[in-house]
Amino acid sequence: MLDFVKAMGTRLLISVSNCVGDHPNGGPLDLTQTKKIFDFSHAYGVDIDAAEFMNEPNMLAASGAPQGYTAADYARDQDIFNSWVKEHYPKCLLVGPCSLGDGAMGKLDSKSVGAGIGSLMQMCSTQELMHGTRIPLDVFSYHYYNGISERLASMMPAGHWDGDEAHTDAYLEVAPLNARAYAPLRDRYVPDGQMWVTESGDAGGGGNTWASTYLDVLRTLNELGSFAVITDGVIFHNTLASSDYGFLKHGTFDPRPNYFAVLLWNRLMGTTVYDCGNPDTEGAHIYCHSRRDGQDGYAYLIINNSVTEATTVELSQDAEIYQLSGNGHIRSEAMLLNGKVLKISDSGALPDLVPIRQCGGTLRLAPATCTFIVL
Repeated sequence: MLDFVKAMGTRLLISVSNCVGDHPNGGPLDLTQTKKIFDFSHAYGVDIDAAEFMNEPNMLAASGAPQGYTAADYARDQDIFNSWVKEHYPKCLLVGPCSLGDGAMGKLDSKSVGAGIGSLMQMCSTQELMHGTRIPLDVFSYHYYNGISERLASMMPAGHWDGDEAHTDAYLEVAPLNARAYAPLRDRYVPDGQMWVTESGDAGGGGNTWASTYLDVLRTLNELGSFAVITDGVIFHNTLASSDYGFLKHGTFDPRPNYFAVLLWNRLMGTTVYDCGNPDTEGAHIYCHSRRDGQDGYAYLIINNSVTEATTVELSQDAEIYQLSGNGHIRSEAMLLNGKVLKISDSGALPDLVPIRQCGGTLRLAPATCTFIVL
């Protein structure tokens, strides 16, 4: 993995263990394993850029904590961990608490989430985790899934969406509901800090079977657009190359529709976010940014999530159009850009992601399309 980080010239976020072996005497956190992973990474030439103490700690024992471990124990141990990191690796960002379930998940509101998951496992809130902590975090983080996958539907059926609901306004609203739920907690515990979603995907439990198809592109792009309206930060997708929600197909590493969709987002949508009066209604989920290339103008994303009705846009000037759609049907494993299938070449090269130009006038957005418009 460190070789991959080196080759990509990218940054590394980890979460560290907090299990029985990290409490050999049954008391506070022992830092032996923390020191091993930080020191090994440093010696290998890839320093850890950001770290979270424990993965989804509000699930306590279900996330690997010792039996009987409490939120107060976590607050104590997070301070132990963060103090050591600040002393020995001061450039490493302290990120946390990467909790799950304070916001909506699937068809469940935050109270139902607690009840639904709580019936399966001991669970606490972000406020309980952070109560009494002394070492401030640099970044606030949480985890978001739009629901529970088919694999886990029998355990928590109220959290599972059927595939024929995965284009609806209610489904697309889950991501911004989570961001709006966690933003006040960020303001409380990490004022003026960024908010990161350090684990994200369509469904907990490996993703739904349509996560690898064009259908999930609507959710993914809407997550990016709505998150940027609410806050500044980073979204970490789960995963790169495993399970149904991987951006790349396991084994062959062929890019899936979400890979190309996010690639286009990162190439076109700049970092200044504008209020474009988003109606957030079926057929019209609209987001507007500066241009990523730094030129004057605007980059729009319009998601027509209606599967039956087209949407029209009036263009007052020439525009570059990048329209994404399924290849014949919404659950297609291939995605079209302006009517052409997106796929890598036999040598692994990316296809040209080129727009079509339209000289003003009326632009038709077909049902179930995601369209980038660059002015």
